[in-house]
Amino acid sequence: IGASSRVDRPARVGRAVPDGDRRIKLAGETWSARLAAGATSTVGPGEEVRVIAIHGATAIVAPAPTSDVQ
Repeated sequence: IGASSRVDRPARVGRAVPDGDRRIKLAGETWSARLAAGATSTVGPGEEVRVIAIHGATAIVAPAPTSDVQ
């Protein structure tokens, strides 16, 4: 229940904002997001990511494994 129920779910990147943070669509809602520390690739608008943690109102994401992309 709550934000923790969003962890380990796929999401889609919406738009990048100037400071490098992103907006993602997660379970029908728009969330602020940032890449997890150590992420080795970047993600752009329309790409799929996996939520690995929620910190406050920010989703921490990593690029989705290729098996998650439909």
